[in-house]
Amino acid sequence: MVPEKGLQGTPGLLVQRKQAILPIGVEKLAQSVHGLPAGLQVLPPRIAQLIAVGHHVVGRAVRARAQALVGREDEVEGMFKETLRAFGKIDLLINNVGVLGPVSPLHKILSKEWKGVVETNLNGTYFCIKHALNTMIPQRSGNIINIGSVAALINPPNRSVYSATKSAIVTLTRTVAAEAGQYNIRCNCISPGPIEGERLEGVLAKHAEETGKTFEEIKQLWLDQIPLKRFISASDIARAVVFFASDESSAVTGQHLCVSGGQEIL
Repeated sequence: MVPEKGLQGTPGLLVQRKQAILPIGVEKLAQSVHGLPAGLQVLPPRIAQLIAVGHHVVGRAVRARAQALVGREDEVEGMFKETLRAFGKIDLLINNVGVLGPVSPLHKILSKEWKGVVETNLNGTYFCIKHALNTMIPQRSGNIINIGSVAALINPPNRSVYSATKSAIVTLTRTVAAEAGQYNIRCNCISPGPIEGERLEGVLAKHAEETGKTFEEIKQLWLDQIPLKRFISASDIARAVVFFASDESSAVTGQHLCVSGGQEIL
């Protein structure tokens, strides 16, 4: 739970998501503020709900949508302009968009597959940060939270392009924090471990198919690599996001937090 000051006075909240990456949405974030189950009632009209690629983020009090394919800078620029016209300010950007890409050995990955993952995961993050900073620097305040992946640290086989983009996001986070700190802008990164849900099930099924093992055998193999012996829930990530978004982390920037059950330490 965020303490009483929490996210109050945050009129601009931008969240970019893509289907299946993290099913928490803005409402989960807002519910964590003050622990209220009533969604966004405590914040209207202070939250601009931004959704990249057209998937809905639903709030009881405010419904505002600006859409863009994040790999295209012209669309991202338009998305920010639309949000600013509606709300006048952007205080918080959560970069939470990503595609899994091919689950294959590097030498079998097609160039177009590689470019597609880089375009969304890395270029999309860069474009959103760039246009957020163009707004946050003049107002001399802002907060950016990037969602990475523990894959940036454990280097799993058959996930080369995904891991490469997520590693780049960790480095990008630190660089942005170093550059933007003088403007009272923070930038941090959260790297989830395997998040339970359809996306993870698809990855496990693909690995089972490639190795000739059963789904349950692969699932257990993955669990054996996590000290806490469980997969991560969306709520686990939401709580970390709320911490970085709140004043409780006002002195924290350039940090990389793994919410992974300890997977990266083995």
